[in-house]
Amino acid sequence: MPEPVREGSGPASTTGVAAAPAPTDPAQISPPKAIVVDRGGTILDIQLAESEEMNWIIWGGNLILEGLDFAVEHIRIVIKLADWERDSEKEGNISDAGTALLAEAKIYEYLAKVAPDFDITPHYYGVFNDSGSIALVLEDGGERLRRNSLKTLDDSEKHELFEKAQQLHRLGILHGDLTERNILMDEDKNFRLIDFHVSQLDHKCSWNGANGCGELEQFAEDLGMKL
Repeated sequence: MPEPVREGSGPASTTGVAAAPAPTDPAQISPPKAIVVDRGGTILDIQLAESEEMNWIIWGGNLILEGLDFAVEHIRIVIKLADWERDSEKEGNISDAGTALLAEAKIYEYLAKVAPDFDITPHYYGVFNDSGSIALVLEDGGERLRRNSLKTLDDSEKHELFEKAQQLHRLGILHGDLTERNILMDEDKNFRLIDFHVSQLDHKCSWNGANGCGELEQFAEDLGMKL
């Protein structure tokens, strides 16, 4: 795995994926602190999902870092893979699934740079485009919500989740698919949003607290919230 691993951001990508322009002055964004490791690797131990439609495989495993001057436990991660059977030396040999995965990585990279203190998504470790595959690496953010479970959340959980969606919009991102399958909840009942392959940057949200944004209006309705 490429080095260094960056705290609050992913490693420098070898894919040529550029972060989207920030909604604020980029000069005001502090660069993330780099943690340099001697060696890093992953051990994948469970296949979590497979999408025939997008030709992705999602694996769970551990991120292992060596050479640090402080103790760290193995970090539980999730890796979304595309194009694992392609010829990496052949130019332009990236599938639609690989292109979508690189587009999704742009959203994570953007959020890691402009909002590193917001826990809207799982921690982003980077996207890697080598060895004949494209891999998006995230912290394990918990389990996906069950289908049709949004309205069963209690009021505080609904408001927490809706606030995360609003934060995303304030940062200029339209998610595009705010459904249970794209929402994680960990053991401490913290929510994270995932799956940004159909998301849009530069969203100018006109939400006024009751209406004005189609995605937020629909999400509030799905949550059964009274605004």
